[in-house]
Amino acid sequence: MKHIKYFLFFSTFILFCISTAHLQAQSSSIPQNLSTINVNDLTDAQIRQYMSQASAAGLSDAQLMQQAQSRGMPEDQIQLLQKRV
Repeated sequence: MKHIKYFLFFSTFILFCISTAHLQAQSSSIPQNLSTINVNDLTDAQIRQYMSQASAAGLSDAQLMQQAQSRGMPEDQIQLLQKRV
């Protein structure tokens, strides 16, 4: 019985580590520094990808825009992004 508990704990821990690494890999595809980004240079597919990643992370559109601002995206680029969403 003790071995089963250890096995279940270990299995759960491994799954947690894998899922955490997967989420970090997804979020890392959005650059940390957005101060030099030009929204007009982004394709529609790229914007859809970023929006789906934000949605999968549980972020609303407003939260995504706040995060973009906190990562240095200029206000004019945020407004362009909002128009394209």
